[in-house]
Amino acid sequence: MAEWLYGRHAVEEALKAGRRKVLRVLVSEAARGQKGGEGANRLSGIENAARAAGVPVERVAPDRLESLARAANHQGVAAEANPYRYVPLAQVVERCREAGADALVLLLDSIQDPQNFGTLLRSAEAAGVTAVVMLDRRQVEVTPAVVNASAGAVEHIEIALANNL
Repeated sequence: MAEWLYGRHAVEEALKAGRRKVLRVLVSEAARGQKGGEGANRLSGIENAARAAGVPVERVAPDRLESLARAANHQGVAAEANPYRYVPLAQVVERCREAGADALVLLLDSIQDPQNFGTLLRSAEAAGVTAVVMLDRRQVEVTPAVVNASAGAVEHIEIALANNL
C-alpha cells in the first residue's frame, strides 16, 4: 500500500535516493505559481527530478495536498510512494564488516515520537552512521511524518528491525 510523503526535502530526497518507488508527485498550483522565490525554484527542481526519473507530476489545488498530508506543512508538494523498506539485520552486519573500524551503528530502543525519531535519523545521516537498528515492536515506524521530520535523510540510511537489542 502506497503512502504520501510531504514536504520539499522529504520528496526531493526520496526522488534522489531512489530506494523506494515514487508513483507520482503532486505540486500545489498556488505554491508553483509564486515566481522567483526559493520555494518556487525548489518546486521546479523537484518537478524536473521527478520527470527525469519518469515519475508523473500533477498540479493540484492546495486543499488536495492538505487532505493528503493530513493538514501537515506540505510546503506545496507531496509524493505517492511505496512504503519504506527495512533491510535485513544481516545486511547491517555486512555493511559494518565492510566499514571496519569506521563502522558506526545507531541502536534505538522504544522511540515513540515521530519528530524525535526523524531528528535522530537526520543527525545520524549527517554524522555518517553506517546503519540504524531498532526494535521491531513498541516503537514508531518510518512513516511520512518521520520522513518529513528527518528532512528526507531517512531515504539515505539503512534501518534494520531486531526483536532484541
